[in-house]
Amino acid sequence: MTINEYTNLIRLGFTESEIANMNYSEFKNNRALIGKIIASSTKYYKVIESTYLNSTIEITEEEYNKTNLSMPLKSDGYIETTYKKVTTTIISLSNYYRYKINVEWKNMPSKRSYDIIAIGKDSNVSIIGSITFQQNYCYSNGNCYTNSSFIPKTDNYGGAAFFQLPSSSSVSSLSSYMYYTISKNTSNTIYTLNAYGDYAHATSTTYQSYVNNFSVNSLGIILDSSIISKYDEIPIAQATSSVNW
Repeated sequence: MTINEYTNLIRLGFTESEIANMNYSEFKNNRALIGKIIASSTKYYKVIESTYLNSTIEITEEEYNKTNLSMPLKSDGYIETTYKKVTTTIISLSNYYRYKINVEWKNMPSKRSYDIIAIGKDSNVSIIGSITFQQNYCYSNGNCYTNSSFIPKTDNYGGAAFFQLPSSSSVSSLSSYMYYTISKNTSNTIYTLNAYGDYAHATSTTYQSYVNNFSVNSLGIILDSSIISKYDEIPIAQATSSVNW
């Protein structure tokens, strides 16, 4: 990888970790692209799951960084507190734009099944090409792996990747990202772009067939009543940019 290629990837919104773990096919597709980040929104979430009540709290970056990750006390039932960092980015690409979302776990969730990572969009733009997704994780022994297996889902208001988390209890770090390219589908000038990043974590066993039980729009991931109890919900991380397109 040359310095220019590395710089191009950074300008496309990839983190150092994502670049280090990128497969060659994705690297080849991105290394010569000239892009610019025009909007980015990062949110930090504390999610408490228990036998009696589930709740999500948006916290500050300072609180996220200072959090003590010692195991919570367990009394009359199950309780788990996890922390996630979600970043949604809009990248300018010549005559097109790219919407990207990155999710990093501060501590590993004990329950792992099929999760959903998604970006909603406004109706005046369309997804062109395919969705790109990758999951990166490391074990406590220092071995790290990537997994780009997922089920894509696109509709008029967004796109998502439906994927399975690694099941091993030895996983010590976990992150994932997805992105897609948009084009305008109107003859009118577009002055504002909105990317609505969202993530839904399965809090109980889920299955591949559940890909048919949710949709994506400007509110994020919309879970059907048949599966809503099986996932946590966080507020969207919305990136907005003024454009003249």
